[in-house]
Amino acid sequence: MQHTDDPAKLSAALEQLEAEKRRRIDEKVEKGEVLCVPPIVVGLPDSIEAAKAAEVARLRKAGETREIVFGKPIYDADGREIDRLAAIITGVPRVGRDRIPDSYLFSKPPAPLHPAGTGNEARVAGAGCAPCGERAASCACDD
Repeated sequence: MQHTDDPAKLSAALEQLEAEKRRRIDEKVEKGEVLCVPPIVVGLPDSIEAAKAAEVARLRKAGETREIVFGKPIYDADGREIDRLAAIITGVPRVGRDRIPDSYLFSKPPAPLHPAGTGNEARVAGAGCAPCGERAASCACDD
């Protein structure tokens, strides 16, 4: 077998392998050999593997013995499956659902919308512009 470093050939080979993998999974799903579950929902990317493991454990405890595949197929305009949506990351971690890293819990708060010294740093809760939170007199928004 000849090896190649041509990126186009490598990309085509990878695409062909992924298409074959998807075809085999779809075939197993049709035969009932694989259980296809909806995408899992997590708050942070770090939680994906733990959430998948927990779902597999839950299904195994309930007596499921088939292979488990996560996700919903995503199709291109021609109806060919191009990917599988396996996880939805909300960006909002939940206690009890997500493994929340200490770096997230103890990180600094985000920088203010208007840096100090710009003349727009005074904010009054509930009395400001909806888009930026500034007082109407100091707001530079177009709204």
